[in-house]
Amino acid sequence: MKQSYKSVCVVMLLCLFVTGQARAQNVNFTQYQLTPSQSNPAMIATSNQTHVSLNYRNQFIERGVSFSSPMFAVSMPWLREGTRRQGAFGLTVLQDRTGENGIFTTTGGMLTASYNQFLGETATGSRYLSVGVQGSFFQQRLDVNALRTPSQWSGSEFNPNLPINENIDINQKSFGGVNAGLLYYETDSCDNVRSYIGINFQNINRANRSFLAGEKVKSPLYFTAIGGITVVNTEKLQIVPNARYIRTSQSQEIRGGVSAYYKMQGEEAKKIGVSGWYDQNGSIAMGLEMNQSKYTIGISYDLPLDVNQKAQKAAAWELALAVKLGKKCRAPRVTEPEIETIKDTLEVKVPTFDGDSIYKIVMMVNALTKEIIKKDTIQRDFRVNNTVRIPTDEDLLIFKKLGYFFYRDDEINSSTNNTLTEMVATMKKFKGIEIEIQGHSCNIGTDEENQTLSENRAKRVQKFLTDGGIDIKRIKIIGLGATVPIMSNKMEYGRIKNRRVEFKVLRKGDEK
Repeated sequence: MKQSYKSVCVVMLLCLFVTGQARAQNVNFTQYQLTPSQSNPAMIATSNQTHVSLNYRNQFIERGVSFSSPMFAVSMPWLREGTRRQGAFGLTVLQDRTGENGIFTTTGGMLTASYNQFLGETATGSRYLSVGVQGSFFQQRLDVNALRTPSQWSGSEFNPNLPINENIDINQKSFGGVNAGLLYYETDSCDNVRSYIGINFQNINRANRSFLAGEKVKSPLYFTAIGGITVVNTEKLQIVPNARYIRTSQSQEIRGGVSAYYKMQGEEAKKIGVSGWYDQNGSIAMGLEMNQSKYTIGISYDLPLDVNQKAQKAAAWELALAVKLGKKCRAPRVTEPEIETIKDTLEVKVPTFDGDSIYKIVMMVNALTKEIIKKDTIQRDFRVNNTVRIPTDEDLLIFKKLGYFFYRDDEINSSTNNTLTEMVATMKKFKGIEIEIQGHSCNIGTDEENQTLSENRAKRVQKFLTDGGIDIKRIKIIGLGATVPIMSNKMEYGRIKNRRVEFKVLRKGDEK
């Protein structure tokens, strides 16, 4: 009787697949935020990091019968140095095994490409519209020898030597698929997604997947909509309600829930999350997620609320593992508008106490407004002297300015460049000035990382001054990490102000 029960289940499974109702490569993972290529091809363009992930889902239909779906995926962002993320490319390999000993197997892969359209800045980040397309190729295989049909029932048991009397023309079927998705999303200054909404169409080409001779069973067209928005985002806590809607010609699924994340050490890249969802078809799901800067681990469990489904052990569980490569945060390139300019030169003679200095002044002038955009002074003739001039308090004002840096960066931007250029001129004029450069950082990162970053910033400024002709003996450096903030690190504006260098005048040249 037990063998009869299992055999009838297998016959039911066969009917399920040959009538085109099986999802096969359209596996709907519970943790859809961890399977972007499967949820919406446009989602792979939301990250600056390369993701190498392994996902596994096992969904029980009833006792002894289940879907098992392992999936391997790689997604790589399309980045241009110093610019915003342009898009992404991805490769996915998927297998779906159904029934006892994998009586029905679907194996194949998908190639994904997506493109980001930048929509503008917000008060806290940026807005994008991403378009994704996906091509797939799958092969389905039916193990005919493992089938048991009523024709093989002898009255007391199944005889596998009897014909199954099913008009199965082939036991292997290959087909291709086309999917497309659209996603609107908003990110913060470090490309952490804050809100999103998207739609996805799968099996647009409606490929034939029938195993029966003379019949055509088209793949069902899937419509999927997903959305989520951050409603609470503090230094330690983030709460994101989210929902998913799946529609085919035969069925629909509406699933809604909420994800809550605790940020470890107050960092966005290091957090632990718990999620809960309710499905209108009568089930609940729970998930646990561990996010780190270089990896992600997620597990979930779906539990039916229906009494009959519980009795048949119809539940599902998932495991997700992902390795993340590359930097998540990238400093945007600062661009200046193109202005039509004209070049003008002028030679001047400046009398000094030790003779005349001849200079050539080169100016770039706005052709429309006649305003000076850039001015360089080139020294043509100057007689060297060893006289030490004494600077006034007004001469030393340049050392009260600060130099700022982009996130996790020690590159000198255009604003700091102008300050240091003026500082070189002052130190050349007053040869007795000696200074100390103090490097600082915000609190994002470990203490060791911030200490190294602050020292690198001080060294970079020191090199700028020495390249400009200042003796390195006149310049001392020190790195203070994130220990001396000038504003609170709880807000992004404060962290921007803390990524700096300060200058301290040690000698003015009037000491004996």
